[in-house]
Amino acid sequence: APNVPLSFIAQKTEGFSGADLAELGQRAAKAAIRDSIAAEELKAGGDDAMDDTTNEITRKHFEEAFAGARRSVGQSDLAKYDQFRKKFDPFYKNSSGDGSLNIQWPDGPALGATAAAADDDDDLYA
Repeated sequence: APNVPLSFIAQKTEGFSGADLAELGQRAAKAAIRDSIAAEELKAGGDDAMDDTTNEITRKHFEEAFAGARRSVGQSDLAKYDQFRKKFDPFYKNSSGDGSLNIQWPDGPALGATAAAADDDDDLYA
């Protein structure tokens, strides 16, 4: 929707899971479909008042979707998942304190580790 900033959606859905966000989008889409069907029925009935409608998801549809939106994962569960990730996720274990990751790729060094890879004779674009 052109009048619904993603930053606003992100702020209002803090802590939502991917499935929660998908449900929010689906609810907004279904609300738009219901409005479109109602507009078509009015148009078929001879009411020309709805001629200016467009078939897109608008702020109104997101407002309807937010009425039924909720987080499905609680804070205690998020803490458990975070502890699990810290214990088992190798990327998380190898992260430095500044938030960047030190990824050990199975087929060679990490990006930026050596400049020799840039000088490879097998470069397809050379």
